Amino acid sequence: MIRWLLIGMMAAGAWAEEPEKDRPGEAMQYYLEKRLPVGQKQLPLERYVAAREKLRRMPVYSSKARRRIAVERDAKGNERNISLGQWTPLGPGNIGGRTRALLIHPDKPEILYAAGVAGGVWKSVNAGERWEPLNDFLPNLAISTMVMDPAAPDTIYAGTGEGYNNFDAVRGAGIFKTTDGGAHWEQLASTNNPDFHFVFKVVVSKASTNRVYAATRTGVWRSMDAGSTWEVVLDRKAPLTGCQDLVIRTDVEDDYLFAACQGDPQGFVFRNKKAQEGGEWERVLTAPGMARTSLALAPSRQSVIYAMAASSEPGTCPANPGPNPPAPCYRDGLLGVFRSSENGDAQTWEIRTRTLEGNRIGSSLLSNTILFFDDVCTPNGRKGFSNQGWYDNVIAVDPLDPDKIWAGGIDLFRSDDGGTNWGIASYWWSRGVPQYAHADQHGIVFHPRYDGEGNQVLYVTNDGGIFRTDNARGETATTERAACNTSNAKINWVDLNRNYAVTQFHHGSIYPGGHFYIGGAQDNGTNRGTDAGGSERWTSISGGDGGYTAINPKDTRTLYVETTRLSLRRSINSGATFSSAISGISEPTDNFLFIAPFTMDPADPERLWIGGSFVWRTSNGGRIWERASVSLATGCTDRRTACPITAIAVAPSDPNRVLVGLRDGRIFRNSAAGDANAETAWPSAQPRVGVATWIAFDPTNADVAYAVYGSFNAVSADKHIYKTTDGGSTWTAIDGSGDTGIPDIPVHTILIDPRKTDTLYVGTDLGVFVSLDGGTSWSKEDTGFPNTVVESMSLERQGEGALLVAFTRGRGAWKVFLGPGEPCSYTLGAPSLKAALAAGTYTVELQTAAHCSWSILPGAIWAVVDGPANGTGPASIKLQVNSLGAGRRETSLLIADKTLAITQEN
Repeated sequence: MIRWLLIGMMAAGAWAEEPEKDRPGEAMQYYLEKRLPVGQKQLPLERYVAAREKLRRMPVYSSKARRRIAVERDAKGNERNISLGQWTPLGPGNIGGRTRALLIHPDKPEILYAAGVAGGVWKSVNAGERWEPLNDFLPNLAISTMVMDPAAPDTIYAGTGEGYNNFDAVRGAGIFKTTDGGAHWEQLASTNNPDFHFVFKVVVSKASTNRVYAATRTGVWRSMDAGSTWEVVLDRKAPLTGCQDLVIRTDVEDDYLFAACQGDPQGFVFRNKKAQEGGEWERVLTAPGMARTSLALAPSRQSVIYAMAASSEPGTCPANPGPNPPAPCYRDGLLGVFRSSENGDAQTWEIRTRTLEGNRIGSSLLSNTILFFDDVCTPNGRKGFSNQGWYDNVIAVDPLDPDKIWAGGIDLFRSDDGGTNWGIASYWWSRGVPQYAHADQHGIVFHPRYDGEGNQVLYVTNDGGIFRTDNARGETATTERAACNTSNAKINWVDLNRNYAVTQFHHGSIYPGGHFYIGGAQDNGTNRGTDAGGSERWTSISGGDGGYTAINPKDTRTLYVETTRLSLRRSINSGATFSSAISGISEPTDNFLFIAPFTMDPADPERLWIGGSFVWRTSNGGRIWERASVSLATGCTDRRTACPITAIAVAPSDPNRVLVGLRDGRIFRNSAAGDANAETAWPSAQPRVGVATWIAFDPTNADVAYAVYGSFNAVSADKHIYKTTDGGSTWTAIDGSGDTGIPDIPVHTILIDPRKTDTLYVGTDLGVFVSLDGGTSWSKEDTGFPNTVVESMSLERQGEGALLVAFTRGRGAWKVFLGPGEPCSYTLGAPSLKAALAAGTYTVELQTAAHCSWSILPGAIWAVVDGPANGTGPASIKLQVNSLGAGRRETSLLIADKTLAITQEN
């Protein structure tokens, strides 16, 4: 979840300004609050199962063919895979996303399996050079662990539920299993219960592979029959918080296990020497303040075991903690690294690293390194703390050397002396240098043929996907100023996110013409993709946890992006630079939603709307804002402490008509919003209690609008889709009923087809649904579209047709052309341009139909468009090329889906 505020300004060895504080807990909370039934604290995952069953009975609609289609079923009644090519994946296939599990086939190490926490299981057959999705089985569930059967590597167990936080997180639905290398998966029925809602680790006995163990939120469970039945063998149920890690020895005949468990109130490491026989679970390690703990056995000497523990030390860290801060500053940071060289016996554990003993690099293992070293790397800097040991916490041991250990927190570290001294092995804040690996480490996996010399291959998984180093025994940075210069370390990392499309978008927008698109992604900033560049050439244009986006349709050089809460920024040069655009907004940033909605007036792109507890309006593109309402949060009705604005819509046919939704489900309206001020009270209605996730007006009738809700239904009267025909005074549910009704699942976005306004598209936690009759009946749209979370959708007109783009949480972006007609085509007068050394103006002819829109993306600043950056129909596009004294340089411009290569030389 680290913010990429430093990207683009750091060269190797450069230090930078303090990055934005990491907020992974708030991101999880945001995800939950959109979905939780009112009054509940856990997601009702059984409703996803019920919804999936209902999907089997619903009619299927093809957006491209614009009709319902027949579906073939196999002998068991399951739908055959619909692969009609109706939807096209856009990627990003080079950005990645949060990944907690990676497997390598022991006999065929070119075969890898990876699991995105919201994107399903992926497979590579060429050592990560390219990935393909295997099966979209309940992809809304978080996959936190996978394990292979040691005797049959095509048998894989996948545990779901990402519960690594101190509140109820994204709940899972037990353990899934494949016996054919991932081609088909089945849910283990005996794990479809609350004891397996959060599965942290699964291990398989080497002595007898029918014996499988799982660490869950309720303890350690054992199956003696390959997952068919389970029994609890270490009970850590509420008020305890289960066991978060589990390791098993492979050098003894018995099932010799260690489990790391939280609670009591501190955590413990347990050991069982004969787990297959119901042996005793002994408490072999604990320490005051021990929180989440990760475990690792030394493969070459399995009597050696390590534990890395986060701290739950109570108290408050001083605002200026100084060079030797007190223990509360390390809360959620490192408590210590422990080691036993004698089988984990209770009296044999040593504290190898402890935060209060002056080992600077070791003390930073679970903290944000760039902040931790700010006092020595920045003039007048100050040591800062941003600790994430509850979230990213992993330890591993070199297969050949029990004293060489790796630790992953926000960055990666290695110790060569059994955990006493440490070196920095990666630098998250210096993208573009060889030592860069994305932040927030979750997995460390050695190559099966690792020999420490010719093969030093090590894979890591993190919030940016999958990375590999080929010199895992290279030099780390060990000096007092280790973090100040990336060249201090010699371990190089390679990004393996090729076609690994698991990016989690919050929102996205399409450029006029539909050939470029931008989206804000969790953990991975705001990124831009193009048809000409393809799915694996997306680029980052802004850092942070990417949020909502907007593009000025009259001048596409003007873009708006955000990170978290009140953070709106504006670019007037196609995203080359951004500046803050929140001047005049006076309410606290904490009043705003974690990903705060903002919207652009369709009639006037200089007028934008945003809101926290109040509605705010700008009429000059964000240069200055003015308040347009009294507080709307007063009278919050869902027992929450705050009710921020969660949805905003402006009527395309009347810019004075604005609707605003809140977290408690109330929808406020104003028919003269352009004149509203700080004293203006907005009347409201409340279709239901729950989070209003999206509001959309009918494109031609401002009295008609739709609102959708993300919260699961809490009472029988609750629905997910509502319609008003009187401007928002009253609302009627249009979920439909029976097999043509929307199931009870979170709905996040709704889009109205402007050519036929009775055609509605909604994005849900289980994909896209379509209604052709204004909501009376619904069909599922899964003709080539994954069954994943759809957060937002955008539509771009193309003559009689239109292009629909869906931005998903876990499977990137997808597009489909909606007929009639055909997509627009474009031709350049020449594919390349050769410019003289002297400055000059050049003309490029663009041919296309009169109704076809287009946009231009610049390449270098020395060759720019002299005129509009977008338009409609044929055009003579002028380019201004700056002078070059001597030599040669080249760049390219993207014009619609075409690339214009520009060369300047003698």
